[in-house]
Amino acid sequence: MKDAFKKLNEMAAELKPDAIDFAQRLIRIPSLPGEEKTVSELYVAEMKKIGYDEVHRDEWGNIIGIIKGDEPGPTIMYNGHLDHVPEGDRSLW
Repeated sequence: MKDAFKKLNEMAAELKPDAIDFAQRLIRIPSLPGEEKTVSELYVAEMKKIGYDEVHRDEWGNIIGIIKGDEPGPTIMYNGHLDHVPEGDRSLW
């Protein structure tokens, strides 16, 4: 188990700069409820860039990405939201 945690920590350290860059790009895009198209396009592009086997947007704007495994085992599903609340008065930041 110790080796697995060590490997996960190494992978996290390697991915950290890209994860921060992606988060910063997401934050720059307004995505209020009903206005998520631009941020969804960024998600689609990023998922394709990092090697998802299938990526598509459904008729409601949901992004579906599939990474096909090559070994039997459990399936992992992640669900998130693309919209956020308005930032409010920027002068208060």
